Amino acid sequence: MLLAFFPMKGFLGTGATFGADLNLVVQLIMGVALLEGAVLAKQKRYTAHGICQTTVLLLNLLMIGSVMWPSFQQQVKPALSRVLRKRYYEVATIHAVLGIAAELLGLYIVVVAGTNVLPQWLRRSEE
Repeated sequence: MLLAFFPMKGFLGTGATFGADLNLVVQLIMGVALLEGAVLAKQKRYTAHGICQTTVLLLNLLMIGSVMWPSFQQQVKPALSRVLRKRYYEVATIHAVLGIAAELLGLYIVVVAGTNVLPQWLRRSEE
């Protein structure tokens, strides 16, 4: 079920859709969880830290796939070549590029730290 395709009225009273409101609330909760994950790392509770951070990363991937990407595809991408110099489209595109980069970096870190799936040449070398 893709939340972006349910344009029912949101619950925060802003005029946004339900999917957008839900995404905002989930993102705020994930922000708090990331801070808690940092506290766990500072306490040297690395397994709990890894579980917390990985859970947030995967939940973020779910929100990207169910809300953010469909919204970008529907609202921004069709007009991108004509209106890139308009602030709304610039901000949305920069947000998408930075968000994809952050998500890919997070996935890379999880795979390197939690598995031996990647070959050594794709992992940090110990010198």
